[in-house]
Amino acid sequence: MRVPVVDPAEPVWNTSGTAWHTLYYRDGYPRLQRVQARRDPRDVFRYTPAVDPPHDPPRSARAYLT
Repeated sequence: MRVPVVDPAEPVWNTSGTAWHTLYYRDGYPRLQRVQARRDPRDVFRYTPAVDPPHDPPRSARAYLT
């Protein structure tokens, strides 16, 4: 699995004004959230650019680097 070296949610690296999950997953993010909710309802499997559960707001990837 390849994990980005920089935090895609960090404004220093993402100056586009577009949410990191849109840049990373494009239009597939809502579908990935639905799959994530079915397959990992406890949100156990996560990493830096993880898919957030549909009921949660997008989290900063930095939370997993500390």
